[in-house]
Amino acid sequence: MHDQTTLDRTKWACRVIIAFAIGVSIWGNVLHAKPSFVPIALSSLPPILFYLGYEIISRVPIPGDAKRLVRVSRVLATIVISGIGAWLSYWHQRDAFLRYTEDLQLAALLPLSIDGLMIIASVSLVLLNEYIRQLKVTVVAGSIKTTKPAAEKQPSRRGAKKELVAQTLARNPRMSPRELAQTAGVSESYAAMLKKELVALDGAEL
Repeated sequence: MHDQTTLDRTKWACRVIIAFAIGVSIWGNVLHAKPSFVPIALSSLPPILFYLGYEIISRVPIPGDAKRLVRVSRVLATIVISGIGAWLSYWHQRDAFLRYTEDLQLAALLPLSIDGLMIIASVSLVLLNEYIRQLKVTVVAGSIKTTKPAAEKQPSRRGAKKELVAQTLARNPRMSPRELAQTAGVSESYAAMLKKELVALDGAEL
């Protein structure tokens, strides 16, 4: 298990790589444009749209009780928007690189490497945030278990339910309060309150 300092440093490394890849991608697109403000601004949009579309789909959670139509519509819309941005970004960069080099293979593959690096770093950052969130939920659940009075042989009813809610949430972080309450056998208001506490604990890491 990695310590918190190592995880934080890795997250910052991912952010630096993402910023670098976005900058290079925008630079490659701008090289394709005419030297005036409007063409440059338009040429910089494809990589930005591509990245923002990915950020939305990967970072904004969907409630567990959301309708299937909502889930499918969001995924399809994001794929279309990101796909258009990626397609335009690739050809802009390819044409720009061909202008400065006669290496057709380099011009064809380098744009894929640039945008691919951005995706890899973004996915890694999302996974790191999820790993840290799961780790903190596990710590909270463990602290609930270990802080009970020594003289008490069995955990209190409330303490046992709180531990069960934390463990259930650790297994399925996107579970809605209603589903969480039904699974853990507690009231929906109590499940929502505990989930809010755990999410607030994670907020500083995102």
